[in-house]
Amino acid sequence: MQSFFSNSVSKKDFMDLYYKKLNELDLEYEFLTIETGFGDTNIIVLGNINSPPLVLVHGNNSCAPMAIEKLKGLEKKFRIYAIDVLGQPNMSTEVRLNPKTDDYGKWMYEILSRLQIYKTYFVGISLGGFIGLKSLIYSQNRISEVFLIHPAGIVNGNRFEFFVKAYLPSTSFKIRKKTTCIKQFMKNTYTNEDAFTLKILSKLFLTYRTKWFSIPLMTTQEAQIITMPLNIIAAKDDYLFPGEKLLNRAQKLFPSLKKTILLENSKHVPSKDDYDRIKELILETLITSKK
Repeated sequence: MQSFFSNSVSKKDFMDLYYKKLNELDLEYEFLTIETGFGDTNIIVLGNINSPPLVLVHGNNSCAPMAIEKLKGLEKKFRIYAIDVLGQPNMSTEVRLNPKTDDYGKWMYEILSRLQIYKTYFVGISLGGFIGLKSLIYSQNRISEVFLIHPAGIVNGNRFEFFVKAYLPSTSFKIRKKTTCIKQFMKNTYTNEDAFTLKILSKLFLTYRTKWFSIPLMTTQEAQIITMPLNIIAAKDDYLFPGEKLLNRAQKLFPSLKKTILLENSKHVPSKDDYDRIKELILETLITSKK
């Protein structure tokens, strides 16, 4: 199977960044590898084994350590299972699942059943949010509540805006190798920029076959299947999945929608303050469930 990385050195360089980010978090963790019918899946496990389980799934062109960083602190209250999504720049098998089928739902069900996880909280970011929805449609019996952060699969943004703000600067960077191009992409997509993200995106766009997923939108029939409580967080200035449009459709689409939050002055990748607000929502839900 051909790697999505241009060569073995490129993959090693990226994995060095993967471990660097993980070690910077200064958390105790362990790795698990789950064999699934779709490929070996790497999972980073952290938090007290007696705490409630929380499954954390990152977004497109990302990895588990990046997701853990965004929600750092939740490991004090949860047993976190941060999953490296298949076919992404991480430690799981390099095979991309078809979003138009129920493959993502089957894959997640295999993981949860082999880990013997029940009544888990599920947190999905962007592509991870879409995976959460597909998981609920396939089987809901191991999930108790879901938090979707600017999830894919509910609405799409304007194609021309996507071309100008994402495709053009990232493609220009691949050709010209000018830092200004990648900085423009970050300015359009990230609420706050940082040096590590600049470094990791530079590696990705130059040495990894990035893929902008064509994600099918949820249908009314699919949404009716979902009975677990859904909490959806959207970003007002997100050009990929525009926040107001996303929440408007979600309110009409999902009968089990519990709570929505629209992050003001936030782009596709929220700020640390925005993620602090998301963590508060998750912890409030945990406290309420114990009463």
